[in-house]
Amino acid sequence: MNKRQRNKKQQIANSKAMPQQARIADHAPLTEQRIIAQQEIYEGQLPHPRHLEAFEQVLPGAAERIFALTERQQEMAHEVTRADQEFRRKLLETSERDNISKRRTAFFALAICLLTTLGLAYLGAFTAASIVGGSTVVAIVTSFLGKAFRERRAEQAAPKDKQLSK
Repeated sequence: MNKRQRNKKQQIANSKAMPQQARIADHAPLTEQRIIAQQEIYEGQLPHPRHLEAFEQVLPGAAERIFALTERQQEMAHEVTRADQEFRRKLLETSERDNISKRRTAFFALAICLLTTLGLAYLGAFTAASIVGGSTVVAIVTSFLGKAFRERRAEQAAPKDKQLSK
């Protein structure tokens, strides 16, 4: 074995003897370095107080402007919420008025159909009276059953919507 091969074997033996330490070409160990990181999380509408202080140092009055901006945004959010609540209240009132109007119309239509049925029966037109009276009953039953069917279908669709939104 020549000198070069012995040096090579010696290098391999040295590197195996101390596998934890990294070595460079001249076999001197590398210095150990540690990196320490710090993370800070701050949530809120305003910047962290240290950041506000830094803004104030860079631009005097910046902190006051940030506070004023935040206050305006909060006021706007409250206005939007109030407007939404007022809109929903008016919508509900309108819906209730529409329902009352629909009920009155249905009541008058029913009264007219019943009076027509009674008038036709009084005049002796029993076939016509039966047709008008029967169709009135069918319309009323269909209306109530249709409403119940729509409500049941809406209740069944509501859990599916909740599942989809999760």
